[in-house]
Amino acid sequence: MGPRIFGALIGAVIAPLLLVLLVSTFYHPPSHDNWDWATPAMTLAASIGALVVGGVAGAMIADALRAGNSSLALKVAGVTVALIAAFPIWLLWIVHGPRPAVKPRTADQRAEWAAERNTFYATHGFSEQPGISLAWQLRTEFRGGTLSSSVEWRRHQNGEDSIARNGIGYTNQDDGWRFGSLDDPRRLTVFLDPRLQRDGPVFEVGMYDIIRRASADAPGYSTDSTLAALLRIPDCITQFARDAKANGNWDGHPDSLGDAIAKHWSATHGCPSVSLSTRAEDRWHPWEFTVSSPSINGSRFELRPDPTNADAPFRFSFMYAGRGFMREAGGQWHVRAGSAAYQSDPPVPRCLFDLTVPCDASIFAAS
Repeated sequence: MGPRIFGALIGAVIAPLLLVLLVSTFYHPPSHDNWDWATPAMTLAASIGALVVGGVAGAMIADALRAGNSSLALKVAGVTVALIAAFPIWLLWIVHGPRPAVKPRTADQRAEWAAERNTFYATHGFSEQPGISLAWQLRTEFRGGTLSSSVEWRRHQNGEDSIARNGIGYTNQDDGWRFGSLDDPRRLTVFLDPRLQRDGPVFEVGMYDIIRRASADAPGYSTDSTLAALLRIPDCITQFARDAKANGNWDGHPDSLGDAIAKHWSATHGCPSVSLSTRAEDRWHPWEFTVSSPSINGSRFELRPDPTNADAPFRFSFMYAGRGFMREAGGQWHVRAGSAAYQSDPPVPRCLFDLTVPCDASIFAAS
């Protein structure tokens, strides 16, 4: 291997390593509420460039040293290091450099924004989808313990001036949805900015459930159609067991119901497709199935034999969005936050099964 090739290889290895080392000295890995993919991606792209620059510089340095020109070799090395260091310095400027000051939107500008939003609603129709999207984002972050800056600026209890100081607040990018805290520290509320002077839905957000009210004083209804569909599956299994026993596809023994489902289940009206995930090793282990449908695709549930109810000889359980749900053979439901549910846990509120049934304050009890 010639000196030039050897120098190019050494330079191609050292240059990207040096760049990554310089970046890592000031870069702090992001957390769940300030995730950053741009810096690692840009560093990877810059490392490819550093590899090329390092390879060329390494070959030039090798030629210079071979010719006895150490001064030229040092100059090439210095210029190469300066080029590599320029990227981390640029990143430091982006991360820690001065930020342009954002002028708060004035009262007149806020009023103009409200008029434009109401004109938009009159022209294109009103949609509550941005509100429910904010509610779902809040639910996820609320359960994690912190709220990211991408939603925190919408907190109306910080005052209208606080929203106006944000670069998005009261501009065309602001959809007008706000949130605040209720007396219960485990609940938030999502609503339209009062400047819009518009009656609109209100969403109450807990760590697990989101309740929609047509107005602040109207009855509240659950919004989680996926959970409602999962809670209906035991009724489908009961109907399957009845039909399978009648047509000879199941012998009526609780221990063999899982095998019958794995072999003979078919999706019917209101019931999803299910497929076997894990076969029970013995009567003490559950059968595990995967649900396949547009609304609950990929969710799993467990089925344990239970002979206490001949019509529904099984115990049904699943985890969903941080909570465990369990149905006894007799039909009693239980829910627990954070882990699998047991018979000692409280019942599941009826409004989670039927989205047309209003919820009461107990909806947030399992949060």
